[in-house]
Amino acid sequence: MHISHDDHTTTIAVSTLVFAAMDTTSGALARILHLLAEHQEVQARLREEISAALQKNNGEKPSYDQLHEL
Repeated sequence: MHISHDDHTTTIAVSTLVFAAMDTTSGALARILHLLAEHQEVQARLREEISAALQKNNGEKPSYDQLHEL
């Protein structure tokens, strides 16, 4: 069975997927930032870890693997 989609249908499908992912990501980031604001001791510890990672890399962005070590 072959189902044919026109460009409009494909555009709508892709747009739905992209915007759904953006909504999920923005919601997660908002929640993370809210929790960090509520728990300033965790925020301070995270800031220290990020600063240490940056110093270890001479101010360059941490690599993907280094981010997983945080």
